[in-house]
Amino acid sequence: SIANTPKPVPEKPSSRKTRTTSSRAPKHAWLWGGGGDGRSLSDVSLRIRPLPSAKGENVEELAAKAAEPSAEDCEFQLHTVVLAANSLLFRFRLLGKPLLSDQLSSTALHSGGALALCGGGSSAMPSVPEGSEGSAGPRVLEERVLLTELPAAIAVLQHMYTEELVWDSPAQLVTVLKIADKWKAEDCIDACRFAFAQLRPEEIDLEVIRRVYSLEGIVGDVANFAEIVTMTQSRLVQMFKDIVEVVRNPALHAQFLQLPFAAVLALLRSEELVVDCENSVVVVASLWVMRGRGRFSTPEQRRFLAGAIRLSALTPSYLCGVLPNMRWFTWPTVAPGSYYSTL
Repeated sequence: SIANTPKPVPEKPSSRKTRTTSSRAPKHAWLWGGGGDGRSLSDVSLRIRPLPSAKGENVEELAAKAAEPSAEDCEFQLHTVVLAANSLLFRFRLLGKPLLSDQLSSTALHSGGALALCGGGSSAMPSVPEGSEGSAGPRVLEERVLLTELPAAIAVLQHMYTEELVWDSPAQLVTVLKIADKWKAEDCIDACRFAFAQLRPEEIDLEVIRRVYSLEGIVGDVANFAEIVTMTQSRLVQMFKDIVEVVRNPALHAQFLQLPFAAVLALLRSEELVVDCENSVVVVASLWVMRGRGRFSTPEQRRFLAGAIRLSALTPSYLCGVLPNMRWFTWPTVAPGSYYSTL
């Protein structure tokens, strides 16, 4: 009888780095790969132009390189129906459907100075591509990503067609999430969230922590990315919670200096810090501002960092003698006299 018929056992993925997000057969998988009928039915050409790293280059040099054709440029023959169905950004660019303001994430708006300076990616509201209906040949879209992000961009496109998420390392998984959030590919974002939730704590290394906390749209959207933020913060605190050890251990000290602002702020606000006294928090904050990535922090970021220091727990010597001589430290009020009452 039907009731006694054993249920089929789902096939186990061959690798934990490849996830299928749906049990049904993907409708557009046969179009992926660029050959046969898939290529002949293509009506959109997506050109991805990798940008070099912005380190050590000024704005003019970077913009000039972005305008020149590159050997690393990749062009994909794709399909309007697939892009529009899987990406809010591409839906707007192909069909002219307007995007709401909250549908352009902070990650897309702040995903790096290179994208904004060169006018690429989705750092601004994209324009509808040139070419009217009925014009000869496929329409051409252009996207710009960093050269190191090119494999992640291809992985997002592959997921749109096959519903399989392919990634080589946890750090690359975060980059795939960045591109998916930039293109507003909601199904791929969900797949990234699922894959990240399967990571073991030891797999969330320093590089993963740096990449997650560099995504302002992810860290700032705790409601939608709570598990990613919670897992990353837990690992961050586990690695750097002993503040005295951070100061004394050269290797740990060097790693701490390379943390992005959001990671340092989350660490200093944590209730799990192990300190001899609050003075140590002032020391590590100053080291990050003066010697680490904090050298490029904004005045607003330094104000947030100063707010993480518990002034009432400082010793009189630090409160009266050290803080007033720190140029980066800003008092929460114009007249800091009320804080001296803690003495």
